[in-house]
Amino acid sequence: GIYDLEYLNYIRQLLSLLPTYGLTAFVSIHQDVWSRYSGGSGAPAWTLELAGFDLDALEETGAAWLLGVKGGGHEESERGVWPTGYTKLAAATMA
Repeated sequence: GIYDLEYLNYIRQLLSLLPTYGLTAFVSIHQDVWSRYSGGSGAPAWTLELAGFDLDALEETGAAWLLGVKGGGHEESERGVWPTGYTKLAAATMA
């Protein structure tokens, strides 16, 4: 694979500062439901556009569930429904 060594060094330096402030971190390198544009996190919007998706029509057409993205997942109506994004066309196509 190709790794962004500059970014990895930046993260290493940033994490090395945490103990100074009594903090610890667990770095979980993953993404959920492909992209925040398909109801998750991770890949940028252009990846969906490159595959032919119209970002403005993802929710309207039912290709993505975006409620948890728009409200930040902090609204009562959005609690517990994150997994539904995996079954939508945008995320399933990109996976």
